Amino acid sequence: MRETFRAIALCWLCGTLAPQAFALTPMPLLDTVWGWHATTAVDGKRVVVDAPERYTLQLLSDGTVRVRADCNHGSGRYQSNDVELRFGPIATTKRGCPAGSRGGEFLAAIARSDSYRFEGIDLVVSGDGGTSLRFRPR
Repeated sequence: MRETFRAIALCWLCGTLAPQAFALTPMPLLDTVWGWHATTAVDGKRVVVDAPERYTLQLLSDGTVRVRADCNHGSGRYQSNDVELRFGPIATTKRGCPAGSRGGEFLAAIARSDSYRFEGIDLVVSGDGGTSLRFRPR
C-alpha cells in the first residue's frame, strides 16, 4: 500500500511540476528551429507575425544558418558568443512570394542583428538601434 501511494505521489509531482520547470528553460540556441512570431520596435510597438512557421532560422554548430523567409529558403554564416549574434550574407532562392509576404523584411532585420538574449523560451534577437525580433522554438 505504501509503495502504491509513493508511485501515485511521484506521478502527480512529475505531471504537475515538470511542465512548469520546462516552460521556464530556454531551448538551446544551436540546432533549434526558431520561428519568428513578433517584432518589437524601439518605441515599444509590437507587431505579431501571422505565420511564424514561414519565417524560421536554425543556427548550426558549424557556423551555418538555415533560413526560411516565407516561400524562399537559404543559408549563410553567422558568428555568436554569449551575447552577440551577427549574420553574414544569406543566399536565398528567389521565388516570388504571394502578396503580404514579409520575407524581405525578415531577411533585412536578420542582417541588422547584433545581439541576442532569452526571455523565457523566447529567443530575442536585437539590432537596428533597438528593434527586436522574437522567436519561439518550432
